[in-house]
Amino acid sequence: MGVPGQFDHPSVKGALGKIQSVGIDFGKAAGIHVIEPDVEEVRQRVGEGYSFVAYSLDIRMLDSACRFGLDAILREVR
Repeated sequence: MGVPGQFDHPSVKGALGKIQSVGIDFGKAAGIHVIEPDVEEVRQRVGEGYSFVAYSLDIRMLDSACRFGLDAILREVR
């Protein structure tokens, strides 16, 4: 599609919508991969009709947890 990593790009959103609707038309589970560890996005996607959600990546979860922990430590130190 020529827009790597741009999940909000109109052409990507359009393709995802088409994939989802075709899956529903054929009675198949619609799936999506939520890259960032974001529970709200998972809720949103389930609300959109996705029934299979791959949740994040190990390195993204580790990165997110480390950032959260370091931010908390820095708030205490300051």
